[in-house]
Amino acid sequence: MLHPDQPQQPWYGVGAALTDASVELLADRPGLLKALYDPTSAKGARLNMLRLPLTATDFSPRMWT
Repeated sequence: MLHPDQPQQPWYGVGAALTDASVELLADRPGLLKALYDPTSAKGARLNMLRLPLTATDFSPRMWT
């Protein structure tokens, strides 16, 4: 949570959301997965957080609960 009245707040990192559909796509592309999450990648995104849905989403290849 951002508090504008506190100028020095901790920075925890950068992340992304990953759905089951994107997991299926990334499973066939190990180079892309490395580019997204490898902390030593000079050209990668160096993400360090990930949000996963607990149920099916609009992008799920099949329904599940």
